[in-house]
Amino acid sequence: MKRQLGPVNAEERGPLLEGWIAVLLRIYAEYRDLYKECFYWAPTDSRATEVDFLLRRGREYLALEVKATKHLASAHFGGLRAIVGLKGFSCRILVYTGTRTLKSEDGIDVYLPETFLHALADNTLWTK
Repeated sequence: MKRQLGPVNAEERGPLLEGWIAVLLRIYAEYRDLYKECFYWAPTDSRATEVDFLLRRGREYLALEVKATKHLASAHFGGLRAIVGLKGFSCRILVYTGTRTLKSEDGIDVYLPETFLHALADNTLWTK
């Protein structure tokens, strides 16, 4: 935090959104046994981007990427596309600050923050 009480500036937006998602995941891990382990994932191929959160529940994995942007680009999906071969892989979710939910042509669920909150509250994050 930069001792600012005014609006969130551009350089703070991403870390704050990712931190907020991290807190929610931690709370729901305790509250609803959402996952057993949470990792940050980066491929050995340095050309692909990372995945912010890789959740493990039993032998099943859920990949979650967080982007503080209103407009998505192909590059935002790089890590989620690179992780698709992971054994036990269940689903991939990208949370962004745009205006609509959607599903990419290769099966990535794209959520608004409120969509993500509803999936947590309804205990449907793993079933989407």
